[in-house]
Parts: sequence; structure tokens; C-alpha cells
Amino acid sequence: MSKVILSICIPTYNRSKIIIKNLKHLIQYPDEEIEIVVSDNASPDDTEFAVKSIKDPRIKYFRNKKNFGVDTNIIKCVERANGEFICFITDEDIIKLMELPWIIKNVKENKDLSQIIGSVVDLGGGKNEIICNFGDRILKPGIESITELFFKNGYLAGLILKRETLNPKEARKFIGCIYIHQVFMLQAMKKGYTLCTSKILCYMPKKEAKSEIFMFKSYCAGERYHSPLGSLSQLEDRLLIIDNLLKSYPKTQEILLEREMKQWAVILARSVLDNLRTLLKIIIIIKIIIKNKTILKSSVFWVNLSKEFYKRVRSHYYWISTLQKIRRKIKS
Repeated sequence: MSKVILSICIPTYNRSKIIIKNLKHLIQYPDEEIEIVVSDNASPDDTEFAVKSIKDPRIKYFRNKKNFGVDTNIIKCVERANGEFICFITDEDIIKLMELPWIIKNVKENKDLSQIIGSVVDLGGGKNEIICNFGDRILKPGIESITELFFKNGYLAGLILKRETLNPKEARKFIGCIYIHQVFMLQAMKKGYTLCTSKILCYMPKKEAKSEIFMFKSYCAGERYHSPLGSLSQLEDRLLIIDNLLKSYPKTQEILLEREMKQWAVILARSVLDNLRTLLKIIIIIKIIIKNKTILKSSVFWVNLSKEFYKRVRSHYYWISTLQKIRRKIKS
């Protein structure tokens, strides 16, 4: 068997029909330079039986003793892979097989490469919308790659990283922050060049129902990803990663902190004002912000938060919309 160049890593849980459909798609690719690593988070359905029923030696199935959560399962994918590079996908994302030879060719020819980022197409809702498109360019290791890409590519699928640049032990410190793949990206960007391509490498499938991501920190357990408390949780997580992993890049750290404060002040203001019920959570939000010294001392955060609140509150449309919500609430 040929040396494994690319490990396609799929963390999965309790979706046997979906993962089987994806595996049947992947094994159509004839080359032995790939392996398909399935990391099953102790699914209670028939995932194990279904995956093992597909007789292809390139499929490597691993079952966790218990459900460790998404973050740990992604880390386990890295630990279980054997390829020079790792390509992450979720169990429902579809890799564009015709681009695999191009990926493998670039990996073989460019030994200083540590990351490939391609375009992803969202087929949901008939949109056919291209996301995660960073054009066609090569970014230098360190400052250039980090400032251009860090926290700008939020989707796991289609992320291709050099395995030897990744440090799962370090990544484990950030379990629970929903940004484990960003930690791995940062590790790779510190050590090698990044190849950005406008080529479509992956498709997000059409979905009958919109997927929801729920948070699990104590103060936001069960809250949606884009709720006010969910937004605040994300900001805290991102600041934690920047603070801990970019100490040797002080200028880059400063640029990213300012960018994050500005972006998330706006997101937080909008999420609070989007729904009347979220206004009741302002006290909780203020308490959390006061405890976080980095946010509390950031003038960029407070200036942009104030600007967004002022802009929305003085908007004629905002008040009409708010009154309509109150009226509907009274009628119901």
C-alpha cells in the first residue's frame, strides 16, 4: 500500500445514514494515498456496524468509549491520522473528489507548506453560496498568515493542515471553546506557508432543517450560538486563545485583540437588541464583562458597543419593529 499523503478525518455522532452516504462517495476516489479516519463519539445507533460493513482498507474506524464532546473528538481525529496532511470534514460535508489530485500534488511538491484553505459552497436553502473564499495566494508563516486568516475561517470542512505541525496536547487546554480547529490552524500557520485557493474543495449539503449550535458554559448552557450570551462566550474563547497562543507575536496579538473587540461589540449589541427577551439578560451580560478584565479595559470594545446601541436605538425602523413585537406578544 502507498504511503498515506492525506487523511480525511470525520468526527461523527449518531448519524449512521449520513456518514455511510459520505463514505460511499469518498471511496469512489481510486488512489491509495488517502485514508479515511472515522472517529465515532460512542454513537448509540448502528454507526459502527454500518461503517464496518463497507469493505475498503482505506477506511479506519475508531469508536470512543464514551461521548467526549465535539472538541475532544476532533483532537482524537488528529491523533489517529497517519497522513502527512489532514483534511477535516463533518460527516455531512461532501469533498469535491476531482480536486484531491491537486491537493496531493501541492502537498508533495511544497515541503514548506503547512496549510491549504479552499472555498466551500453552501447548498443549504438553494443558495449555492460560496463561503470561506480567500482567493488565490500564498501567505508567509507567522504574522502574515495569522493576521489574514485567524478567526476568519470559521468552518471545519475543507481545512487541510500538515499533521506534524499540530500539537494535540496544547489543543486540549482549549476543550470546550468550540474553536479547536482554529487552535490547530494557528499551530500550522506559525510553522509553514499557507496556500489559499479559490477552487471549491467542499460542499455543505442541502438541509431540511437549519442546524443549531448550542453553548455549554455554565452561564450560557443551552443558549444558541448567536444569542447574546452565546456571543459573549465566543468572545471570551477567542480572547483566551489569542492571549495564550500569541505571546511571541505581540504586534499580531494587539491587531487581533482590537479586531475581535470591535467585531464582537457590534455582534453583542445587535444580538441584545434583536429580541425583547434578550434585554432581560443585560444584567447577566454586564456581570460577565466586569469579571473579564481584558474586555473591561478595552476602549475599542466599549466605543463600538456604544456606537452600535446608539445607531440601533435611534433608528426609526428599530422602534417600529419593537412595537410590532410587543403587540404580537400581547395578542399571544
